[in-house]
Amino acid sequence: MKQPRYLHVISLSALVLVCFLWPLHALSQEPVSLRGAGAEPYPHIRFSSTLLNEDGKPLAGFHLLTFNIHDREDGRADPLWTETLPVETDENGRYTVDLMTSAADVAEVFNAHPLLYVSTIIPASSSFSRAQVITTIPQAIYQDCNLDGESCSGPAGDTATSQLDKIAAANFYVVLNYSVFWGTQTELLAYAARANADKLKIIWTFNDPDFAKYSGKSGKYLINDYGEISATCGCSTNKGFLQYLVNLVKDLPATYGYNIGDEPTPNTASNVKNLYDIVRAADPNHPEMVNATWDNANNPSLSDLRRYLDPFRFAQILGADYYPIGTGATASDTAAAASDVHTIATTYGKSAEIALQAFNWNQYPGSGVCSGSQCTYPTTRQLQTMLKDAATDAKPKIIFWYDYWDTVNAGQWTNFVSAINPQHPCER
Repeated sequence: MKQPRYLHVISLSALVLVCFLWPLHALSQEPVSLRGAGAEPYPHIRFSSTLLNEDGKPLAGFHLLTFNIHDREDGRADPLWTETLPVETDENGRYTVDLMTSAADVAEVFNAHPLLYVSTIIPASSSFSRAQVITTIPQAIYQDCNLDGESCSGPAGDTATSQLDKIAAANFYVVLNYSVFWGTQTELLAYAARANADKLKIIWTFNDPDFAKYSGKSGKYLINDYGEISATCGCSTNKGFLQYLVNLVKDLPATYGYNIGDEPTPNTASNVKNLYDIVRAADPNHPEMVNATWDNANNPSLSDLRRYLDPFRFAQILGADYYPIGTGATASDTAAAASDVHTIATTYGKSAEIALQAFNWNQYPGSGVCSGSQCTYPTTRQLQTMLKDAATDAKPKIIFWYDYWDTVNAGQWTNFVSAINPQHPCER
C-alpha cells in the first residue's frame, strides 16, 4: 500500500485571535455578538507556519494550500471548517494566514471546543501536514516586579514594563503582577497604559492577605504599608484605600479583573468575603478570582479541593493551581485536577480557572518537594499534556502559568512559549 507523503509544515506559532467584546468566554457563557462597535466581523484563527519541500528546504513564493480544522487530533470525521487559500511564504518558507474569517458560527465553535487541530494539504496532491494543536482559551502568566524598580524577579535589568513587552511578544493575553501596587499612582497608570499598548489585560492583585485581613478593620495599616501609592489616595481608612485602588483601575482599558485570594485558607473566608464586597461594590463590571490548591499533588481529590475552594464560592472565577512535575505525580494527573476545578465551578454556576506549572521545584529549595534529578523543569511533552488536559477537563475561562521569572531564569522561555503556544486577541 502506498504511503501518503507528508508536507513539511513546521509550526512557528498557531494562535487563536479572538476579537473580544468583554469577553468571548463571558461569565454567562452565552455567545457574544461581535458585530458593530468597530469590531472585526468574527473571531478567527491566525495560523503561522513554515512550508518546506520533501527535502526539508523552504518553499518561497506563492502557494495554494487547503486548511482543515478538526476537533480531534486524528482528523477523523468531517472537518469543522475547510478552506483553500493562497499564501505567500518568505525566503525561509514562513507564512501567516487568517482562517475562518467568514464563519458566522466561529464563536460558537470556539466556545464548544477548547482545543482545535489544523492540518494543511496541497490540492491535487497526496502531501499533507500533521495536525497542529491550538487552544481557544486565553492564556495568562504571573510576574513579580515592583513598579518602583526596587525589586523585580527576573534577569538583571528587567523592569515591570520590559517584562510586559516580552510577555506580549509571546502572545499571552493576561498578566498578573504580584507587585503591581508597589509604586506610585503615576507608575501604576503608566504600567497599565503600557499593557494596553501591548494588547495585554491585567488581573489586579488584591490577594495580599493583608488586604482581606484589614479590609474590615479601622485604622490606616494598608495606607501606611503601601505608602507610595496611598500618597495620592486622600483616604483615611483601610476600606477607603481599597476603594481608591479599585476606582483607580476599574475604567482602565487594560483591566480584566481582580485576584482576591491566592491559596487562601478556609479560616480566612470571612475576611476575603469582606474584601470581595468592597471590590464588587466599587466595580460590578469585572470579575473577582480566587485560586486554591490541593494538599497533595499525588492525590488531587475533589474533596480536598472542596475544602479549600467551597468557602470562596462567592467569587466569579473559581480555580486552583496544580504543579505535579517533581512531586512524583505525572503530568497526566492534571486531568483529574482540572476535572475537580470544573466540578466545583459549575456547581456554583461560576467560571473556572486553572494555573499550571512553568517552574522547577528546585527553584524553591525550601519547599522540600523534590531533590536531585526529580527536580526538573517540565518538558515540552509535559507542558503540552498539562495544557491539553486543563483545557479539556477544566473547561476554564482562562489558563495561567506560574511563572515568567522562573521560566526565564531557567533559560526555558523560548522552549516554553513554543510548547504552549499562547494566543493573543486581535484588534477591535
